[in-house]
Amino acid sequence: MKKILIVEDEQAYLKLLSDQLAERSYKVVSALNGDEGLAKAKKEQPDLILLDIRMPKMDGLTMLHLLRQDERNSGSGKKAKVIMLTNLEPDETIVQKAVTDQPAFYFVKSDTRLEDLIKKIEELLDQ
Repeated sequence: MKKILIVEDEQAYLKLLSDQLAERSYKVVSALNGDEGLAKAKKEQPDLILLDIRMPKMDGLTMLHLLRQDERNSGSGKKAKVIMLTNLEPDETIVQKAVTDQPAFYFVKSDTRLEDLIKKIEELLDQ
């Protein structure tokens, strides 16, 4: 069973994603901020991380940067598959940080249908 970590501070969106992925037989682990997400990524070593950018305590870009510095764990470090999720339109700073730390994809939530996100998740996990 593939494991997905969702790091998302919007409770309704977190529940929606969790329910949809659990229905498709994925094991879902969640975190409400980047600090908690980083700890869970290192402990759980998920197959994929869905990572919001704007969150309390630690934002998603900082979490991704720290994750990429973890040489020890392929599931939670340099090679972790990450999809960035945000309500923000990417500005130059966001794009530069994202390019540096190489998420697999970047989705603006308001522009993305849930079905398209699920399809991309399934594609990544089949690789």
